[in-house]
Amino acid sequence: MQNDNYLYIVDNLIVWYQKKTNQYFQYVLPKKVVEFGKIINRPKFLREFQLFLKKNSILKKFQKNNLYLIIPPNFNEIDKEIWKLIFDSMSFQKMRFIKETSCYTLKKNVLWINLNQDYAFLTYLTKYRKETCLLQNNYLGNNLLEQLYQFLEKNKNIKKLFLLGNMEEIKQISKKIEQKTNKIVMYFESPKYYLLSKIIRHN
Repeated sequence: MQNDNYLYIVDNLIVWYQKKTNQYFQYVLPKKVVEFGKIINRPKFLREFQLFLKKNSILKKFQKNNLYLIIPPNFNEIDKEIWKLIFDSMSFQKMRFIKETSCYTLKKNVLWINLNQDYAFLTYLTKYRKETCLLQNNYLGNNLLEQLYQFLEKNKNIKKLFLLGNMEEIKQISKKIEQKTNKIVMYFESPKYYLLSKIIRHN
């Protein structure tokens, strides 16, 4: 039997879904282990990751344990190599990378915002290609919302926004953005789990 697992890292959290048991798990990581959805300290992450898996009895004996990793837009080949090293040291039979942006329906004049506590990814189409912009909280003294307003001021062609992510106040923030910018702002029910739930439905 297969034990399919889906993993997404956001802020300092491991967010996990186990298909076999239809369960979501969450695990808080120490500081300076991950940054912007990427591992920055592999030994510490591996130690915490193994603890998380053991604590929740996620890996099943005598079953094919598969891992589907949802990766942020800033992921590169070095990040994949880090994950392959982790994968090789554990009891997974298969690992597959799934791009976060594959969950977006990108159209002209539409902005997708993955809004988290410490950072945000803005994904949109230009005339020539797909673009992603990383916002960091309190960058040059500006919080994420102030930076978003600056971005929208420079990109007046954007008419509609979709919000998801780990930011607790997404509903309230959506209303603020709509009032300040006069743009159409949509958000998802259970925005923290939007990426996982969409990939699980289509995988």
